[in-house]
Amino acid sequence: MDEQGASTRVLGSAIVEWLTDEVLQDSEPAILYRELCQRLRGGGMPVLRGQVAFRVLPLYNASTLNWDAERGVVVEHFRPEQSGQDQFLRSPMGHILTHRLPVLRRRLTGDTALLDFAVLEEFRALGGTDYVVFLVGFDASTVPVRTASSAPGSATDLPGLRTTRLCSYSALPANSPSR
Repeated sequence: MDEQGASTRVLGSAIVEWLTDEVLQDSEPAILYRELCQRLRGGGMPVLRGQVAFRVLPLYNASTLNWDAERGVVVEHFRPEQSGQDQFLRSPMGHILTHRLPVLRRRLTGDTALLDFAVLEEFRALGGTDYVVFLVGFDASTVPVRTASSAPGSATDLPGLRTTRLCSYSALPANSPSR
């Protein structure tokens, strides 16, 4: 086991432990998600942007927590009449939900780059090298989680795939019926 790999596992375990404690305390989702993204970056995961989306019926069709390093977390709520259904269906999140895929990953640079959604061009222009969306299931509902990575050079292993378990925890408080 190399030293960097061991260090990453120790940091990842510490973040999972912190996140588990925070979820059990019913922390505010936006604050929790901001702290999670900052801790991931501090631990060496080059998160460019992150997003957790969840349903908040009947008041809203969906809500999202969007994070980037400049703005922090921005919370958005979408009513059914604002949904932009066609645009959503043409997005990676719409694709993964429509086709019930557990994960969608796209490399944004190099010989294996696949930019089959408009937003992927945007992420690449921002310096993104890898993109992943995965679904986290809770009983009868599913929460899509998205991240774009800015790992330098050719991305051969997106750190987000190694921390899927960690990011899955981030969706727990957002799916709370009391929110």
